Amino acid sequence: MTEFKREARFAPGRDALPSMRISLLGASKSGKSCYILGMFAALVRGQGYHQYSLSTVHHEDGIAMLQELEDLGAGKPPLGTDEPRTHEFTLRGGLPGRGQAAGVQTGVIAIDLTDFRGGAIREQPLDENDTKQNYDQLRQSDSIFVVLDSGHFRQPVTPARKNAVIQETWANRIGDLIGWTIREREARGLPAPSIAVLLTKWDFLNDQRGTAARGLADVYQDVRALLPVAFGIGLEQYVFGVSIGEFSDPEGNPRQAHIGLSGVENPLFFAAGCFLTSQTQSLQGARGQLAAERTAIDARLAKLTRWPAIIQQYLLQRPIAERRAELKDKDDVIAAHDLRAAQVAEHEKVLRGLAT
Repeated sequence: MTEFKREARFAPGRDALPSMRISLLGASKSGKSCYILGMFAALVRGQGYHQYSLSTVHHEDGIAMLQELEDLGAGKPPLGTDEPRTHEFTLRGGLPGRGQAAGVQTGVIAIDLTDFRGGAIREQPLDENDTKQNYDQLRQSDSIFVVLDSGHFRQPVTPARKNAVIQETWANRIGDLIGWTIREREARGLPAPSIAVLLTKWDFLNDQRGTAARGLADVYQDVRALLPVAFGIGLEQYVFGVSIGEFSDPEGNPRQAHIGLSGVENPLFFAAGCFLTSQTQSLQGARGQLAAERTAIDARLAKLTRWPAIIQQYLLQRPIAERRAELKDKDDVIAAHDLRAAQVAEHEKVLRGLAT
């Protein structure tokens, strides 16, 4: 794992990027903190043909995360989440492009990913506790990651087991928060968050414990029955199996284990693709405004140039020149906007493809 340390890097230009907020919800010990460590380690070196990668705003934060993952592999459990912990990342990637932009990696999205204190989602949002802060962050969340320990799904969630699984996964609390977030964002004219359900320890769902093998399609139906609010009409959601290794014995005691990252980058790619869909829609609206502004400038110029040539030459030369300069500036802005929109649309398509 030491090679990860050498490749943690700075994230320049983050303030100029579109900003996405992700919130993680899950019961205590569901694997939220471990997942974040594995996701960062998987992406710090780059993934896929376009080499999408994550970097931390503060270099020392990336080094600390990689060290925590190494410690986890050595049998030392990660630090508990006693208060909300927000990780500031930059997602970078390259597009084929043309000319000087060909093959150049650039920032795509600034990502704030918040790992809530596990018990916070079961508390009232009072002014004197951090639960109120959690609610404020959820309201701003473009995506919600629901983290479930796949151990709950080793066997089918039958009617006889359903209530027990609901209690163990805190499904009622999570479902309530998802519904609240959707309503709050709708009231503010914001799109509903995308929802990624993460089944942690997925590689070990079908290990040798006397149970029949279960595929993702089987577990998907159980998750849908457990959290129907996450699968409402019009919502973007996906269920992912993720794993970073099995670092505890059957009794739950920490143990040394090989770090095996599996599927950990896909939920982030999915959330980023959904976020860029909304960005594309915003850019389309802005393009219409720019076109209207250009039309207005062009109309003012046309009005001036209808005068006889001698009047244009001696009385209107300066305002005509100013309108032409405005028109050129607006054309430059539109060209830059169209290039940005094309890049965003391409990143959206690639990221969605990588995720699924």
